[in-house]
Amino acid sequence: MKRTIVLSIAALALAGCSAKSALVNRPTATVGTTATTDTTPQFVAHVGDLLSLPGQSGATAAVTLVAVTDPAQADVQPFQPAAGKRFVSATFTILDTGPAITGDANNDATLIGSDGQTYTADFDTLAGCTNFAHGVYQLGHGESSTGCVAFQVPIGVTVSKVKYSPDSGFSGDFGEWLVP
Repeated sequence: MKRTIVLSIAALALAGCSAKSALVNRPTATVGTTATTDTTPQFVAHVGDLLSLPGQSGATAAVTLVAVTDPAQADVQPFQPAAGKRFVSATFTILDTGPAITGDANNDATLIGSDGQTYTADFDTLAGCTNFAHGVYQLGHGESSTGCVAFQVPIGVTVSKVKYSPDSGFSGDFGEWLVP
C-alpha cells in the first residue's frame, strides 16, 4: 500500500513538472510548444489575456494581446497595402517578469487567417501605435513596453488567431489568442 502511494505521488509530481504553465491571469490561456509533436493547446486565450512565455535563455515575458485593429491605417500617406490586401495590426504589451530580456516583436508575432495561412510582419508604421523600436524591445525586470505589429492580409480573409513565439520561434514555446 505504501509503495502504491509513493509511486502515485511521484507520478503526480512528474506530471506537474512537465506541464506548461504559461497562464498568468486566467485559466483561458493557449500555450503550446513546438519542441514536441503535440502542439494541442491546453487552454484557449482571447484578446486581453496575458500569457507567460519563456524564452531560450530561461527569461520569461508576460505577453498580452491588447487589441487587433482590422482594418488599420498607414501612419504616413501615401503608404498603402498591396493590391487586394489591407493592413491589420496586433497590439502587444510585453512585461519582463525575470532577468533582462531583448526581443523583436516583428519576428515573434504571426497572424493566422481564416484561410489557414500564416502571415508574418509587414514592418509598416501604422496610425495610432508604434512598432516598439522597429520591432525591438529591451526590458529590465518589471519593465514593460506596448507596441503593435503590422500585417498585410488579403481582403476577404478574417483574422482567426494571433501567435507569439519568443526568440523568433527558437524557444520552442508559443502563445495563441483567438480573435475575436
